[in-house]
Amino acid sequence: MSQRLSDLGRDPGANAVVNNVFDGQTFEFARQLSTVEIGITSTVADTRFTAIIGDQIVAQDQGVSNAARVPIAPDDFLDSGIALPGDRIVVGIRTVTDPTGIGINTIAILRDLA
Repeated sequence: MSQRLSDLGRDPGANAVVNNVFDGQTFEFARQLSTVEIGITSTVADTRFTAIIGDQIVAQDQGVSNAARVPIAPDDFLDSGIALPGDRIVVGIRTVTDPTGIGINTIAILRDLA
């Protein structure tokens, strides 16, 4: 079984930070031992992301494709990790330019291992 988290079309504004795009979502906390695959795209260059699964930093301030689409596998899935039951899935984003009309698309897929 798998669960999916998504945050599509987010416009955080210029030079902005969002600490966790999945905050408050149903599957923000893993229910059982799972792999976590994270895909992100943006409509503009110079978008960065940080991913944390439980207490493990999976990616820190990494660049994001400006493909301007919903992330597709495997092209836009940038990182993966293992989540233990109760681990929080955190994906933070930040923009480092001052464009208008930003659209950031983030997906995480949790696949049960147990």
